[in-house]
Amino acid sequence: MRFRFVFPFVVLGVFVGFVLLTGGFKTVNDRLVGIAIAVLEPASPSGASPKTFTVEPGQNGAQIAEQLVREGLIHNPALFRFLVRYYGVARDLRAGRYSLPADASVRDIIQALSVGQQLLVAVTVREGWRAEEIAVLLDKLEIAKRDDFLALVQSGSARLASLPVKPPVPSVEGYLFPDTYLVPKEYGAEAFWRLMLGTFAERFPEEMRQQAKGKGLTVHQVVTLASIVEREAAKPEEQPLVASVFLNRLRRDMKLDADPTVQYALSPPGSPPPGEGYWKKELTVEDLVVASPYNTYIDVGLPPTPIANPGLGAISAVLNPSESSYLYFVAKPDGSHAFASTFEEHRRNVAKYQQAR
Repeated sequence: MRFRFVFPFVVLGVFVGFVLLTGGFKTVNDRLVGIAIAVLEPASPSGASPKTFTVEPGQNGAQIAEQLVREGLIHNPALFRFLVRYYGVARDLRAGRYSLPADASVRDIIQALSVGQQLLVAVTVREGWRAEEIAVLLDKLEIAKRDDFLALVQSGSARLASLPVKPPVPSVEGYLFPDTYLVPKEYGAEAFWRLMLGTFAERFPEEMRQQAKGKGLTVHQVVTLASIVEREAAKPEEQPLVASVFLNRLRRDMKLDADPTVQYALSPPGSPPPGEGYWKKELTVEDLVVASPYNTYIDVGLPPTPIANPGLGAISAVLNPSESSYLYFVAKPDGSHAFASTFEEHRRNVAKYQQAR
């Protein structure tokens, strides 16, 4: 047992001595390095689950080596420290959260640490989610704390001087662009918040802002209406038609009568979800008269802010709506809608499709 314990260090000592005698680390043939790794670092079985570990800011090579031993990723911390110096990356080991195969070689590990190849988490924010739903996901994935993210959403617009697109209200609801983001764990609320807002600015470029202006709409009005379209149109191909209905009603000073705005009104920003979640499925007569500036069954015009975060499809639908005379629509059992230009036609559609549900 004593021989097995001492042998690796004897080999390492001979190897280091050879390195010094030949004129320093850089003159050693990589083949000799490979031999040393093979002797001192036996490969782990392939197919094992990946190992996840975190390098804290300020940790040096010796501390990282000991941590890697504890995680079972390396067997010989002295070899790790030697190779870090040999490859000239002693000052380049980066803090972060990493995930590597259990059978990764010590060279693979050093490569990951030196280039910052951190464990990235895919965060998929779906079209039509409100900020609270995003915050819950970020908290679950350990990207950011729910309350920290929501605090930024509700009062962060004053800090957006560097962005070309800014809401005219404190809340940035609606400007958190839905997408799949690859970020490290513990990325932080502010970093993720800025990432989403920056993506919105990229996806809503100057050409689209000018297009909105040409239609007599502000960016905020476009985003607000797009958020309603996103929640109303279950089928993306119907978004331009749904947008045309709401735009036609706005031109006639008609109330939008949009159920999603009532759903939003029933769960004020920052509140925990009710029993049915943030989007109540079956609205009652009492729900439709709830006092709220978001209740479009009571007030004419758009609500003060978006009610969700729309995707590019819904935004484009508002900027490029279908040409129609439709003023009404009702949901069919398959999630599509029946559209109507007159109230009488709409009543027939309601009788037909609501009865079928």
